[in-house]
Amino acid sequence: MVVHIAVIGTATAHVIEWLRSGPIEKIYLLHSRKSAKDDFPKKARDLEKQIKKLYPGVEIIKRVIENAFNLDDTQDAISEIIYYERKENKVENQEIKINVTGGTAVQAAAAVLSAFKHGTKAYYILNRRKNKNLDSYVEELPIPSLGIVN
Repeated sequence: MVVHIAVIGTATAHVIEWLRSGPIEKIYLLHSRKSAKDDFPKKARDLEKQIKKLYPGVEIIKRVIENAFNLDDTQDAISEIIYYERKENKVENQEIKINVTGGTAVQAAAAVLSAFKHGTKAYYILNRRKNKNLDSYVEELPIPSLGIVN
């Protein structure tokens, strides 16, 4: 089973673009709490509805990131997911795909660091409006495996 992990912020279209690139069974959506300016839980619920419409039967798990400007909060959430999936579902690190496109810049950095630390796959999604007529808008990042987390 492939497990997808995506940090989302004000924009969520990159997640739908990413999911077009292959089969999906399970995705974790990591988002911030509601702020004075943005209702991130609502954005996550709306994205969940879109995903379920496009991919019936997919398992979607939403997780709140306490502080979107703290590396540890996002890294800890991703590590918890990876440890859980490895233990409970016997998912290998290379079967975990992390979308590093969304959220704050700090969350994106934390997602890349997590992929590096755990030896998972990492993806950046190009903006379709700014990059016309590409064969694929999904870029797999060359993340070497450190293998420091077992």
